[in-house]
Amino acid sequence: MKYIISEEQLKTTIKRFDRETANKGELSQVIEELVLNYFEYPICDVIAIKMPNSDEYIVLILTPQRIRNEVSFKISSYIESYIGINPMVVIQDSKDC
Repeated sequence: MKYIISEEQLKTTIKRFDRETANKGELSQVIEELVLNYFEYPICDVIAIKMPNSDEYIVLILTPQRIRNEVSFKISSYIESYIGINPMVVIQDSKDC
């Protein structure tokens, strides 16, 4: 069964991401710097989060423009070539950053 919700309902169910309470692992800062070095154009924000009970990381990237899907795979491979882990990379565009 499909459910339809309004935009207002969606806004109230999505919680704001809190950078201060994020689980930052020991490699988070290195991953964030690698992402910043990878992009030739400005990005709004980047954060690397360590998954609980795992050695895996998720990298969240906010950009001012739409990025092609294959870029997330390239970034993941780029990070892996430097530090040996292959994080999951999520890229979201936002006009207002």
